[in-house]
Amino acid sequence: MSEHKRNTIFKQLILNIIIPVAIALSVVALVNSYLLFDIETSNEESKNELVTDEIKNILEFQNVALNLIESNLNAKIEDYSHRLITEYFSNTKNIETVDLYGIRDELNLDPKLFDFYIIKSNGVIVNTTLKSDLGLDLFSFGKELQNKLKTVLRNKSFLSDHFETEVSTRKLKKYSYHATSDGKYIVQIGMYSEEAFDISEKFVERLNTISAETNIRSIDLFINPEQPFSKYSEATLIDTNHINMVQNVFETTQTYITFSKEKGRELKHAYVYLSMGAASVESNLAVIRIVSDITDSHILIRNLMLFSLLLLILTLGIMSGFFYKKIGGITLPILHLVQKTIKITEGNLEERVEIVGDNEVTTLSEQFNLMVQKLEHSYHEIVEQKKDLEDSIHYAQRIQNAILPPNQLRESILPNSFVLYKPKDIVSGDFYWMDEKDNKTLFSVVDCTGHGVPGAFMSIVGYNGLNRAVGDHNKTTPGEILDDLNDSVTGTLRQQEDQNAVKDGMDLALCSIDLKSRILQYAGANNPLYVIRSCKEPHIEGREITITNDEYNLFEYKADKQPIGSYLEHSKFTTHTIQLLKDDAVYIFSDGFADQFGGERGKKFKYKPFKQLLLNNQQKPLNIQQDLLDEAIEKWRGELEQIDDICIIGMRV
Repeated sequence: MSEHKRNTIFKQLILNIIIPVAIALSVVALVNSYLLFDIETSNEESKNELVTDEIKNILEFQNVALNLIESNLNAKIEDYSHRLITEYFSNTKNIETVDLYGIRDELNLDPKLFDFYIIKSNGVIVNTTLKSDLGLDLFSFGKELQNKLKTVLRNKSFLSDHFETEVSTRKLKKYSYHATSDGKYIVQIGMYSEEAFDISEKFVERLNTISAETNIRSIDLFINPEQPFSKYSEATLIDTNHINMVQNVFETTQTYITFSKEKGRELKHAYVYLSMGAASVESNLAVIRIVSDITDSHILIRNLMLFSLLLLILTLGIMSGFFYKKIGGITLPILHLVQKTIKITEGNLEERVEIVGDNEVTTLSEQFNLMVQKLEHSYHEIVEQKKDLEDSIHYAQRIQNAILPPNQLRESILPNSFVLYKPKDIVSGDFYWMDEKDNKTLFSVVDCTGHGVPGAFMSIVGYNGLNRAVGDHNKTTPGEILDDLNDSVTGTLRQQEDQNAVKDGMDLALCSIDLKSRILQYAGANNPLYVIRSCKEPHIEGREITITNDEYNLFEYKADKQPIGSYLEHSKFTTHTIQLLKDDAVYIFSDGFADQFGGERGKKFKYKPFKQLLLNNQQKPLNIQQDLLDEAIEKWRGELEQIDDICIIGMRV
């Protein structure tokens, strides 16, 4: 009877405890296997996304630099081309046999930097200083180049093209095309640029650094959808499948993944579509190929899954034999293990299973902790990769900070002033600018489209445009400076040439003040000017009071309702002239302060409270005003995120 009862209890224990425990351990093994595979996959995807974003950011910065180089080379290459057409090839009778080397020497052009090509109307190069290209059929390079050449011939025109990657050397080369007067030939000039080469070399160095930092075997950037080739290396696409893969990515813009084996190693090839938009100097389409060695990670996953399975079987066997003696030492650790597993699957990778006793469950817990430790290590690798990218952005911050006027300059040319500068991200789309010209102090607050890295790129364009307007073009009147800046921005971003060009721009307020005569001139692109004057002083002639607090009056000068850049249609900016009095205060700013969400209801701060805040603090020194403005917006924001860059300049006469 007792034997029968013992067997019944054992069966019940098997059914009620051992089997559920077995199921729980199986779930643990499956969850851990899935978690490991999912984290490893996410790690690869995140790494590819980070690499792609890094490459895109670098290329955008590179293209801005190349655009600036191109703007300096266009006039030079057009002059050489015009001389060739008018002085040497007005008659094309001997153009296919003429000594191009001698002509190049007569023009005193460096053979290492310049090459000449004579292209027949059928697209074939019939004479050149680069013999490796003699007989090359340019029409075979695709419809885009073929149509370009035919248009030049048909119109008998000149075309200065962008920098393009030379297939044979992988170097950036700028080309121009000029049809002869009889329309039978095109005279092409190919020009290398040492500055462009240096920029390209820096990009290749950064690619190699990214590969080393992320344990990626290789990174290649392929261009030209019809005949893909690597932009920066000698890498080729020998395998037809890989050629088709790149072409499919160009056509569909989707990411493709393939796998291959090389010398016993398992390789993952990720083909990622990259579009640079209209701002790109060369082709605006590219495919990034990221080749990763996944052999070790797959071996690790398989071994851990097999180990988990074997460990599960072993644990179940031991538990069945010693269940009665070890019931207390098994059920609690298993429950604890399941609880920790749930926490870990929720993302708490710092969790560990408490090691209790000295049995098979103890071993399971130790191995489980080891496995989670490896998962956590993979997670920290991703964090480190993210840190590397953030370090790159911090380096960009250093570059951006270098263009901001130092405090010593501000205190020298604009005494009794303050600057409140609060970027939303590491780098900013807002910046402030100061200069001195003809005994006048110029200062401006500029709000570029966007914030973060895109805004920072625009800030460099704006900074260079302001310096060029004042330093190179000798503009001192604010309206004229803004007109010149608008031309510079639209020219740099090619907004007048292409309806699909970048529509980004900037809003700003710009002032010029003669500190001796106290005459201030102002012009604005969407951003106004505030002048605050004591109620005891005469009102500003022809200007209504915007807001008052019985001690001070605030006068607002409206800006022109148009930005810098962005629009194809543009009117001249208006310059306002103001005779300031002693102790008058002047403020210019971006919209980040007034647009910040906060308060009890999460609303915008808005401009009326901003004006009132300035009035209420007028009796305080400017450095105290700066601190009070900062404290006010931080208190208003509370726990909410800062939504935009903030920049305010205040000065007192």
